[in-house]
Amino acid sequence: MANAVIHGNRLDPDTPVRLLLAHDAHRITVTVGDRGPGFTPTPAADALVNLTSSVRGLTLISHGVDALRVIRRTDPPGCDVVLVKHLRKDTTRPRQPFRLSVFFL
Repeated sequence: MANAVIHGNRLDPDTPVRLLLAHDAHRITVTVGDRGPGFTPTPAADALVNLTSSVRGLTLISHGVDALRVIRRTDPPGCDVVLVKHLRKDTTRPRQPFRLSVFFL
């Protein structure tokens, strides 16, 4: 969320940041959206570990999720960072799917 506010929206207090959470029996998906132009992430395996304040969040997150995608949107214009974590099979506790959308203005 912080990177979306700082880098995507350039600290503009009038520009919203979007947070979408989705969950089903197989995965959790988190999408953070801003109005910025997007970026090309450096593959973690090909890069030296960069722990500077503006990069360490995605570096650490990329090691804890199964997929990280950056999607440039045209309508509305902006960028989405989509994180996917696959869940282990747990037959002892049924899970109900959910979707949560949060918009920060």
